[in-house]
Amino acid sequence: MTKISIITIFKNEEKNLAATLNSLLIQTVTNFECILINGNSKDSSLQIIEECIGSDSRFHVYNEESQGISNAFNQAIRLAKSPFLLFLNGGDCLSRPDALSILYNLSKLYPNSIVSCHSEYITESGEKTKKYYPPSPFQVKNLEWYCAISHQATLIPLSFFNLYGGYIPSFQIAMDYELWLRAAHLKYPIVASNEVIAYHREGGASFKNINRGRKEQVCTRLLHLPTWRWSLLKDVIQLGLTMLPSRIY
Repeated sequence: MTKISIITIFKNEEKNLAATLNSLLIQTVTNFECILINGNSKDSSLQIIEECIGSDSRFHVYNEESQGISNAFNQAIRLAKSPFLLFLNGGDCLSRPDALSILYNLSKLYPNSIVSCHSEYITESGEKTKKYYPPSPFQVKNLEWYCAISHQATLIPLSFFNLYGGYIPSFQIAMDYELWLRAAHLKYPIVASNEVIAYHREGGASFKNINRGRKEQVCTRLLHLPTWRWSLLKDVIQLGLTMLPSRIY
């Protein structure tokens, strides 16, 4: 059995997809699978995959008929053959050759927990811009105000999805935030590690759809948190910001 299934959703990622795949190919842990879900790409993404992986049987490419990121994630979850999943989208990269080794060791320490590590933002040119560090030790209250966990650096047991379902299709930007709050609401263990595991690239869907992301964040807090809470102030502010033009990268 493979140790970890890496799930990579991509659409027209010809500029950055090779970096994602190369960060997997250099891993010291080789017993993994990568499920690549193509969101109807019109560029040379598929050709780049073929050039990078050749006949490597650990990589599997599937098509998804543009039903959104959450549906693509759920398709990949159904295909996964490993007990632990890592969601590393096209353009995101593992930060070091021993990243999967670190994650695998953490999975043995916390086999029934969501394990969140650190990640960093990078620009199109590969320049690091800011850090995305979940608080450690992790507390549920950390999620009340913002998405404190980076899915690019978080290992999720497949058993969680089998027990509590996949991503909600109506969430297309804050689907990971909804998942973390759902897990917290269900009292599913979430632990944090100080290891920097991944880089996630600026300019993705969350950067291009800021207002939708704000609305989805508010919806997920209303769904999983008490109505009367201090972070309700942020809900009001975020809904007000949706009235302003989105920042487009």
